[in-house]
Amino acid sequence: MREADLRAWMQAALEARGVSVDPESLPVQQLQAVLRRLEALDGVDLSGEEPGPLRWDGL
Repeated sequence: MREADLRAWMQAALEARGVSVDPESLPVQQLQAVLRRLEALDGVDLSGEEPGPLRWDGL
């Protein structure tokens, strides 16, 4: 997933959950960690990538 696509997707996903975070303020690695956590909460793979381990990196 390209960085611009990831940021746009994250903004929409967070807004849909009522979370107010500016994706532009987060590094890509943290956005990917948020994506994985949302997938785990939803029980689905939203990235189109192979599932991987959930990273707990302080986000």
